[in-house]
Amino acid sequence: VILSMLARHGHAAEAVREEAFAVARRRLPTIADHLALLPETKCTLDHFDDALDQLAQLEFRYKKELLVACMASMAFDQRLTVTEAELFRGISGALECPVPPWLQLQSLKDT
Repeated sequence: VILSMLARHGHAAEAVREEAFAVARRRLPTIADHLALLPETKCTLDHFDDALDQLAQLEFRYKKELLVACMASMAFDQRLTVTEAELFRGISGALECPVPPWLQLQSLKDT
């Protein structure tokens, strides 16, 4: 759900979403075979919140791996949108792995 949300809300074209998701999935090789880009209907805030609640129970090293996968998705097209940045901040905060405010949101262009 987390990777699907980032791919769907960070990339406009479906083909780019699929590629960004695939790049992120490769960062999680132990579970990659179990991950698929979810349809928009499964990428709601309720699904997102439920997934974060479950993922918050992970050991730190797995949280770190997930955040690296998220960054790979976001960086795929070498463009960072405000939506991606805010989703990532929400994810890292929910996983109790906050990131510093390294983003200057006024320089980002939301799509």
